[in-house]
Amino acid sequence: MATAVNGAGFLEAVASDVPRFGGAGLLIEGSQTNPVLWSEDMTNAAWIKYQSTVAGNAIASPYVGQPVIADKVQENAATDFHDVYQPYTGTASWMDTVSTFAKKGERDWIYFGMFDGVGGIADVFFNLNTGTIGSSVLAGGFTIVGGPWMTPLVDGWFRIGFTIQTLANTARNIDCGLASADGVQSYAGTTGWGAYYIGSQAISAPPPFKFLTSYIPTTTVPVTRVADRLIYIALGNTPLGDEGTIECKYTAQTIDFGWTPLSTQSVINNNGAELLGTLTNVWTTILQQQALGGTLMADTEVWDVWAFKSLDAAFYQDGVQVGASSIASVLAFHDQISIGAAGSGGNQFWGWIREVKVWEIRRYL
Repeated sequence: MATAVNGAGFLEAVASDVPRFGGAGLLIEGSQTNPVLWSEDMTNAAWIKYQSTVAGNAIASPYVGQPVIADKVQENAATDFHDVYQPYTGTASWMDTVSTFAKKGERDWIYFGMFDGVGGIADVFFNLNTGTIGSSVLAGGFTIVGGPWMTPLVDGWFRIGFTIQTLANTARNIDCGLASADGVQSYAGTTGWGAYYIGSQAISAPPPFKFLTSYIPTTTVPVTRVADRLIYIALGNTPLGDEGTIECKYTAQTIDFGWTPLSTQSVINNNGAELLGTLTNVWTTILQQQALGGTLMADTEVWDVWAFKSLDAAFYQDGVQVGASSIASVLAFHDQISIGAAGSGGNQFWGWIREVKVWEIRRYL
């Protein structure tokens, strides 16, 4: 199962093979794993309570239909930190994007983040009343390299998160805390006061992965969301012979991975074999240039075209040809075209697809 935030601001659970649409088009994401267990039940023993308690199923959640499954983190009367955290295992020196959904209770301010238990700390304060991001607490060499983000949803809920550059230690803890004011983590608590949480997530990925992806619910074990692919299968098993044009309009979430939806090594394949796998290295060079800050821009709609005929092909971006146009060979028989993730498990795309067109002739010289 996957999730998406719909146009009305509700969190929506989406079954496998069901498209996820948002304001920018069809959501396409690569494969990721949420290692945070019981992401929607903080009463479970997997969550460690420090000077706090958890009231389960305490308020309506941001899900469609607003089922009452969100939990309340409540402080006790001690003068100390008041938080709930869970250990998980990351990968040394990777980037961790932590996120959760939160709503104010008696406490307007919360802090949310991650610590590794040996001095590494990255916490950010959020005001759930005003919808503003406060100060940060950083220690032990941790740095924030993406965000922080705070996205409003329905009924006072927010999705909050940020990306942390971690260090060598792989032991980590996702931390959901309460605060009495911006920057104030330790204070004399008022028993029963708190804030509401649901849907915590920690995504570990190699640099330079630093953006927020969709939430993956978990229970007893970590859950992996498989990579999205939009597959075009033509009648007669011949969508394209030795001539054709593929157009795609899309918005990428990041330029850091540098793979466009029509990337030669990522998304167009013939029954699991790379459709463009026989292209010369010039195409890889084009995509690497985009990843280094060329024409592939995050949060900006881009129009890609791949046009070919016999032994000649060209790649266009926003109407301008990029790179050389000759290739070594083109596969003459293609019974499917996929957009999103490579059929052979290669590189993947994160972003939104707005329009795809497939022509049986070469429409661009």
